[in-house]
Amino acid sequence: MGRKKSGSRKRRTGRRKKTKTHLPQEYDDKTPRSMVVKRGIVAPVISNLTLDLRKLMMPHTMLKLKERKSNKLKDFTSVAGPLGISHCLFLSQSANFNTTLRLCCMPQGRIVLCCVATLLES
Repeated sequence: MGRKKSGSRKRRTGRRKKTKTHLPQEYDDKTPRSMVVKRGIVAPVISNLTLDLRKLMMPHTMLKLKERKSNKLKDFTSVAGPLGISHCLFLSQSANFNTTLRLCCMPQGRIVLCCVATLLES
């Protein structure tokens, strides 16, 4: 049989704690984050408005969010919790071209419905 080795074997005293040095200092978890989504079939003007709203709210919003026709409202709200999203803006257009904007606070679930009367594009 073999003998146990005696000597200077180093033992682990604990795991090394990693530090996040790649995040900027002004970032914290209480910063409100938003998501701007267009729903349904909309005119190109509404698509451009969606992109402009994303750029307007840029520091803490999803700029390259891809929507599909099969996405439901529940899909976006279920993803919002793990990503830390606090506000959602939903743009939609009805069959008679009435444009609506829904502003939703995610944890509480309060929704504000606004009807867009006129839209000027430049």
